[in-house]
Amino acid sequence: MAVVELPSVMNIASASELKSVLTLALDANESTELEAGSVESIDASAIQLLLSFIQEASIRGNSCCWNSASNELKASVELLGLSDELMLI
Repeated sequence: MAVVELPSVMNIASASELKSVLTLALDANESTELEAGSVESIDASAIQLLLSFIQEASIRGNSCCWNSASNELKASVELLGLSDELMLI
């Protein structure tokens, strides 16, 4: 299982780096655990990347789960109405 440690600040400025990390996890072709307990701020672009990652993992037949998720992440995802899609219920 691959573990992806998400950074404390996830925004458009860090989107390219985040995409690279998530792409490596997808290319490993195994289940992925997202560690997001230290996320302090996140914008819609980062949430969009996470959603794309989870959807692509599912298409490839790989599971994805959250080891932890900060309250900030949960609140931002809920505000956008994507809790179900991102499996953050």
